[in-house]
Amino acid sequence: VVASQGTPWRELDERGCGFWVADRPEAIASACEKAVALDRAALRARARTWVRESYSADAIAGKFSALYQSLLSPEVSENASIQVLRRPARICIVSSCGGHLSEIRSLSRSYAALPHVFVLNDRIVPPPEMRGRTCFIRHGERDPWLLWNLFEMTRILWRERPDILLSSGAGPIVPAAIIGRYLFGCRVIYVETLARKRAPSLTGRIMRRLAHDLIYQWPELKEHFPGGILVEPFG
Repeated sequence: VVASQGTPWRELDERGCGFWVADRPEAIASACEKAVALDRAALRARARTWVRESYSADAIAGKFSALYQSLLSPEVSENASIQVLRRPARICIVSSCGGHLSEIRSLSRSYAALPHVFVLNDRIVPPPEMRGRTCFIRHGERDPWLLWNLFEMTRILWRERPDILLSSGAGPIVPAAIIGRYLFGCRVIYVETLARKRAPSLTGRIMRRLAHDLIYQWPELKEHFPGGILVEPFG
């Protein structure tokens, strides 16, 4: 593989799996000449090792798990806006269905051992690990139902009393964060979806003002999320 230095693939050189070169014709041409001479069997072996160590589902989930566990820890830093907890944190996971729910479920080992409940904005048949711990709200989509969502979230948060709201999108986290942060004192952790590489989602633009901790997954988003936490699943 030959990649220009405008991409985040510095490890191609470091891992011996290709070349990370300046974005100039002569540099790319030189790298291509070198690539032809590489031992293909050794290259394949190094590539398999790199993918297994850095880009397997377990490796990527491990990065997020470590970060989430640090954020979900009952030991909160002195700069945090909530008090140190003397018990395991209770977590409310707010999500739309589909890809956003798949993203947050793929990181379940970071919250599975803690008391948690899901809030979804569509009725689905929940998978086994979500049964008995899933609440449903009306699907509001930039319409008056979002106001109804505020009431629904107030009722759910009053009953569940979570310490932390966790979400990877989309829309339902906005009313949940407004109610959770300002009425119930919840800490809000928001993860911008992996699908957003160059520009933030509408939810992300709103949540940068509501979330205590905002995690994004592409360095191109740094200027949009000052103070956010970059976790690169492919870096």
